[in-house]
Amino acid sequence: MKRLFSLLLALFMLCMLSATAYARPLPIDDSVVFAFNLEADAVGSPLNVAPGDVIDLTVTVQRIDSEDSFTMYAMVYELVYDSDCFELVDDSASMPALPSHQAFPVPPVVFSSATIVNFGYSSVDGRGASMPESFVAGTLQLKVKEGPDSQTTVFLRNCSFSTANGMAVYATQSEGSLTIAIENPQEPIDPVDPIDPIDPVDPVDPVDPVDPIDPIDPPQPGDTYAIIINQPSIGGTIASSHQRAAAGETVTLTVRLDNSYIINSWYVHEAQDFATTNRARTQGSFTMPARDVTVGVTLSRISSGGNIGGTGSGSSTAPVPPPTIDIGDPQMPLTEVNFADVPSSHWAYEYVEYMASRGFVQGRSDTRFAPDELITRAEFITILARMSGEVLPDVYAGPFTDIPAGAYYAGAVAWGSANGITSGTSETAFTPSRNISRQEIATMLSRYATYLEKQLPKQVDAPMFTDFDTVSEYANEAVLQMQSAGIIGGYPDGTFRPRANASRSESIKMMAVLHYLIAQ
Repeated sequence: MKRLFSLLLALFMLCMLSATAYARPLPIDDSVVFAFNLEADAVGSPLNVAPGDVIDLTVTVQRIDSEDSFTMYAMVYELVYDSDCFELVDDSASMPALPSHQAFPVPPVVFSSATIVNFGYSSVDGRGASMPESFVAGTLQLKVKEGPDSQTTVFLRNCSFSTANGMAVYATQSEGSLTIAIENPQEPIDPVDPIDPIDPVDPVDPVDPVDPIDPIDPPQPGDTYAIIINQPSIGGTIASSHQRAAAGETVTLTVRLDNSYIINSWYVHEAQDFATTNRARTQGSFTMPARDVTVGVTLSRISSGGNIGGTGSGSSTAPVPPPTIDIGDPQMPLTEVNFADVPSSHWAYEYVEYMASRGFVQGRSDTRFAPDELITRAEFITILARMSGEVLPDVYAGPFTDIPAGAYYAGAVAWGSANGITSGTSETAFTPSRNISRQEIATMLSRYATYLEKQLPKQVDAPMFTDFDTVSEYANEAVLQMQSAGIIGGYPDGTFRPRANASRSESIKMMAVLHYLIAQ
């Protein structure tokens, strides 16, 4: 009887231990997926605000592959906003207390056209702590600056966790963004009574609404009106076909961009029909109204890593100019694309349009590109194969055993392995569904240039990445070559993070710049 009791007690303890082990929160790995959400205290898309308004922003982290808790060792992310549109309210950036974690605030990094606010947590004892499947990870307030009407985007990026051994895990499916429309309210204006603008129309109002100096005389055929240009402080200049124009004349505006700058948005006040007239949006026109018109643009600087506003991920001082002109085969038909999730204000708009219009890359649908989703090895080699213009084999007949006969990427893998662009993850595996790493991207791009017998120019004189010793030996030369050519860059802390994955927009940016350089 005593032996039976001992056996039952041992079985009970074993079950309790097993249940305890089973209930332990799992650490973060590639199978755990999160969304970093950015929310405002007001609603609307875009969110409409005015100068002087204060916007309360909240960042939440949500596990979306499961409702289970998880073990967190460290977490970092960045919030980026336009320095010309907002200012950070003093002491408003706050990080709530998290179990067994310490917040490490970093002063905001301010550039000419963008500001980065860094948030981060690290485990107090290095052993990590259990976190719920959803929690608030930061709050801050932005005050809207005085300025012209504009539309801008506040967004999150570089959202990542750390595992127990300190390796970064980019298990993020989506990084939140918020589109904000800034409207400068004006006093109600009586267009026919500039001396008494608040008073509605009355019988004694002058009849000429556009000539306050001669209000009784209606507009004459020879009357002209000024085009007032607000030149950007840095990044380019605006030229106009007219200094003054008569009502009804067509006025053409052209922006000459400096290297590494792109257009975020135009503003043309008083003209109702302004529209850009080329794919790069560097030129536009409007019909002159019977009044003066004020024009301007907002610009952002891009780095060789595909980031905006000098915030970029590269230490490059002379990034490659974005491919904003048609290059390559002049007979290549261009297809119009319109992805709702890559608006003209998106930093990767030029690159996505450039690649998609040439048929090199496709969206998840006709209207959705999914710029923040990670890109797989199969997708990456398929895009490279399309860029080559080669006729691809119908089937794959090589040593890789994980390439189904009817897979969309079978011909691309056959082309890539036959031409030395990819060698697979082993002698018998290509691993098509695995997200491609940054060092794999650098290697394939370098081999692609070699395949085309193209010598890439040295355009960036940048210091070596601080973690270059962690780059796999096979990728060393390729990483240096891609960095020197301005095709791939690092992170603000000077690292390259060779085993980190890249999003679809980041990868498309790198391939677009490579295509641009090769076509010169």
